[in-house]
Amino acid sequence: MIADGLSITLIGMLAVFGFLVFLVAAMIGLNAVLNRFFPKAITAPIDSGESAADKTTENNTPKSEIIAVVVASVKAHIAKIRGKKQ
Repeated sequence: MIADGLSITLIGMLAVFGFLVFLVAAMIGLNAVLNRFFPKAITAPIDSGESAADKTTENNTPKSEIIAVVVASVKAHIAKIRGKKQ
């Protein structure tokens, strides 16, 4: 009875392993086909730094000011919670 359980377990594990090997082979094959028909790699342009538009939000508020407001509100919330627990 134990031997039957072990053999079923082994068959199941081999089936899963076989499926995974097939899946990896299919992925490698698909990669080869795609590289053959679409050889040009898509790359993003390298940005050397932040532009002026990156330093402000949509309504021209500096990002550093928004970050300061968020940090202050989180600190106030933590202080409020700690005050209630004590």
